Amino acid sequence: MNNTAHAKITRRGFLATTLAGAAAMSAPLATSASAVMVAATPPDPEIRPFAFHASKAALADLRSRIVATKWPEGETVSDASQGVNLGR
Repeated sequence: MNNTAHAKITRRGFLATTLAGAAAMSAPLATSASAVMVAATPPDPEIRPFAFHASKAALADLRSRIVATKWPEGETVSDASQGVNLGR
C-alpha cells in the first residue's frame, strides 16, 4: 500500500472493521450446544424474593470502615486538568 491508502484508514473505521470481524468469528459460538441447551430449558415462571442476611457484627464493621474512609478532597482548579471533577 502507498501512503495515501494508509491516510484513508481512520481509527473509527479500524475499530468498526475489527468489531465486525470479531462478531463474525463469535457467531458460531452463539449456536453452540450450550446455547441450545439454555434455549431448550423453559424459563422459571416463579418469582422468588431475594433475602440477604448479615450478622450485626459484620454490618457494624462495614459501617466503621465507611466512616474511616479517607475521601478525596475537591479539585484545586476549575478545569478538568486534575481528572474528572469530584461533583460529577
